[in-house]
Amino acid sequence: MRWAQVVSGSTSGRLWPYYQLDADNRGKITDLGFCKPEAMMTHSIVGTPIHMAPELFSGKYDQSVDVYALGILFWYCFAGVVHLPRNFDRCSTKDELWSLVKKGLRPERLSSFTLEAWDLMEACWVGDSTKRPLLGEIIQRLTKILEQANVGRGQASRDRPTSEVY
Repeated sequence: MRWAQVVSGSTSGRLWPYYQLDADNRGKITDLGFCKPEAMMTHSIVGTPIHMAPELFSGKYDQSVDVYALGILFWYCFAGVVHLPRNFDRCSTKDELWSLVKKGLRPERLSSFTLEAWDLMEACWVGDSTKRPLLGEIIQRLTKILEQANVGRGQASRDRPTSEVY
């Protein structure tokens, strides 16, 4: 594993997690300092504010908050950048951010996102937690997105002129 060079610092002092890339450039989240067994949490608010589902602030939540956080993480993965979404960066305090997230603020759509990727992100962070997809559906949708991306890359490489002499 090698460290990604774009992030340094702990999630306790930053809004981004550490991550590593393996030999195939697959990301691995490594800073799990806030993770505790569910029994120890007693529905307290613990986490990185930009990854937190709105219902966490009410104290009544379930495992669907993880799907919400996964949707936010997808934004970073599909964006290919490690900076705050503009919609979040505009907030001057975490209280302002939390207030706007509870009112429906989410990351902006970037022009590089496919419709399928954007639909998956939106499904994961929808405000009504009962409408968020289950992990099995997320895996199916991600697999389809990756297959389409691989086909697109294969098409692009076949269409590219080659300098090889036959």
